[in-house]
Amino acid sequence: MSDIQHPEINNIFNKINSVIPVITKSEKKVAQLVLEERENITNMTILDISQAAQVSEASVIRFCNKIGFKRLIDFKIQIAKDASSKDGQSTSQSLTQEDEFLNVIKNTASLINPSKIKEAVDMIEESEQLFFYGIAASGISARVGEDCFQRMGINASVVTEDHFQILKSARMSEKDMVIVLSLSGNTKDIYEACVLAKKNKAKVVAITSYPNSHIARIADVVLLTSAKEDLIDGGKITGYVSQLYVIEELKREYALRHSENVSRLKELIGTSIISKKF
Repeated sequence: MSDIQHPEINNIFNKINSVIPVITKSEKKVAQLVLEERENITNMTILDISQAAQVSEASVIRFCNKIGFKRLIDFKIQIAKDASSKDGQSTSQSLTQEDEFLNVIKNTASLINPSKIKEAVDMIEESEQLFFYGIAASGISARVGEDCFQRMGINASVVTEDHFQILKSARMSEKDMVIVLSLSGNTKDIYEACVLAKKNKAKVVAITSYPNSHIARIADVVLLTSAKEDLIDGGKITGYVSQLYVIEELKREYALRHSENVSRLKELIGTSIISKKF
């Protein structure tokens, strides 16, 4: 069956609905998955989609071809464009900026698993060196993580450049730990650095919005955020807020366990900083 052309249909989701009656059973499964998971589909690989829809990878490719896309990436970009346009319109009508920030905090809080937070802090206590990995926008959150834990006496450092992440991971051992921040969990360079860290027996904690992402699958502990990766409108501040909320949970658990020492360090740091003020 050749590609199905519907030039008068501009929205990708409307186009998918229009072709459902005339595509194969396997392709209908892909269509249904896309319509149900439109918020997450742009972060899924062809293997993820085929497994979730319980079809072959070839069926996924055929589905994309039939609605006019030769490559999966082009299909995902169009989904992101149409979803972003729709979401932007609804946000302006029903959600204020304050609502958007409050929602991401509440939703992230609902995903916090106290036992996972405790497990991650156990690993921090057992490690001699703590590294925060993040690239691009997530690198900003990684820098905040480094600062928070240094102030509590942890030997923490941040690495936000992919080449240096590989160099650091290559020299790690079982005494080291990585906290990696990635909303998508599928950034190839940072994933490769984490694989190398794991190969050298370092512990890896992933802070991500996608529990089935590549980085999440290899992590020792996964801590979930609610902000979603957006191909079109990336780097949204709500993404940082979601990541920083999880970092704060880790910080709070560690501070509770080491309250006396943390309080002493805070006082020392505060005294040092105030001397720099006029």
